[in-house]
Amino acid sequence: MDELVVRGIPGLPEIAPGDDLPALIGEAAVRAGAAPGDILAVTSKIVSKAEGRIVHAADREQAITDETVRVVATRARADGGTTRIVMRGPDGTEFASSGVYLELVENARIVFTDAYTRAWEPAAKPFFTGIITFTPEGGATRYTALARHWTEDDRATHEAMGFHDGWGRCADQLADLVARL
Repeated sequence: MDELVVRGIPGLPEIAPGDDLPALIGEAAVRAGAAPGDILAVTSKIVSKAEGRIVHAADREQAITDETVRVVATRARADGGTTRIVMRGPDGTEFASSGVYLELVENARIVFTDAYTRAWEPAAKPFFTGIITFTPEGGATRYTALARHWTEDDRATHEAMGFHDGWGRCADQLADLVARL
């Protein structure tokens, strides 16, 4: 194989519970000119929709917390190392996110981004860069989390998703963990 071509398949309708997803995707793939040997990737989001696994909630962040069984994270501990975070729901469904570390300073600073997938390969749609700092302060440690978004729309989307409050929740969970040690 000399080249890799990635393209979306146009013509898929909004997926609803009960939709015959394989038939819809197959028909759209044929119309788009898919050929034998082509590889098709399907997002977990449309599979969940077709299976009727849709949660309506006033508080999106709480709904995610309620549905999450555990969070798994892996990392390569070096600047440029990859990050992979997988949230797993109670039914086993996994939601993955990946990126790279831009800077790791032990006990002081973590900078990561989803702008790259791995080894400095640009991501299709970068969303934000996170900057976490730990600063000694009067016998304690100040935790500061900063999210830098590519666009104002990305920032608004992140806030609407509940991540603005999520950074504070992360600090509270970290404090609870430390108190139990």
